Amino acid sequence: MVVECRQIQAKESKLGNLNHLNFIIDNTLSVNGLSINRNSNKDFVTVGFDGLINFYDSNSFKKTNTLTGHSKGIWCCIYSPSDKILATGSSDNNVMIWDTNSYKSTNTLKGHSDAVLKFLLIFH
Repeated sequence: MVVECRQIQAKESKLGNLNHLNFIIDNTLSVNGLSINRNSNKDFVTVGFDGLINFYDSNSFKKTNTLTGHSKGIWCCIYSPSDKILATGSSDNNVMIWDTNSYKSTNTLKGHSDAVLKFLLIFH
């Protein structure tokens, strides 16, 4: 998802069984990716060209944490099925692995010859 704006605003409404969320995302350049914590539904993450990984509370839609570590813009992010790990891919040619409990980077997968635009996590 590439959103060419600095803010996304959606108003709360109900259309049949569809609930639309009310939130503001404030990555300073653009929002390239969004991943939702599926197990607890307590938070979601956005990433963008500003290199920031922003965590938001799903109930209040307030930012709860910001992580840095990539040297260039971030294209994509995905939670692991357990939601204990977050992976991010960047224009710095790296995939970073984050522990979502400690908010610390646990590993950096280097060696890609170009920007990491998308990836898939497979767990057995």
